[in-house]
Formats: sequence, C-alpha cells, structure tokens
Amino acid sequence: MSPSKLLGYLMVTLSPIGFTFYTLWFFGLLQGLDSDLVLRATVYLLAVSFFFVVGVLGYLVVTAPRPRVATNGDGGGSRRA
Repeated sequence: MSPSKLLGYLMVTLSPIGFTFYTLWFFGLLQGLDSDLVLRATVYLLAVSFFFVVGVLGYLVVTAPRPRVATNGDGGGSRRA
C-alpha cells in the first residue's frame, strides 16, 4: 500500500475519533478533563492558525518576483506616435 493511501486511511479513521473525543470534552462528559480548557484550546488554535496563514501570505508577498516594467530606449514611459 502506498504511503499516501495509508495516510488517507489514517485520516479517515482518526477524524471521527477526534470528533467524538472533542464533543465529549466540550460538553464536560469526560471525567478529569476541564471543560473550560477545551474552549481556551480551541480559541488558541484558531488564533495560531490565523497568524500562521497571515505570516505565510506576508512571506509570499515579500518574496514574490516583481514584474519588469518595459521602457522604450530613451528611458521614459510609453510614447504614442
């Protein structure tokens, strides 16, 4: 089996397990886990994800190649005849 298919099956399997765990934790049905912590962790992960995306977009803007401006031979802009 290819590694990408194995990763796909792993994601399909772990997704409902994670959803179930998160739902039980969110509603305080898991003993020993603070249900207030789930809200803090969720907001924290959303904020980290947002700032990561903003950082990547900023990096792409800074490192993007700039378009070359075409000029005619006399150093000026375009001239219509």
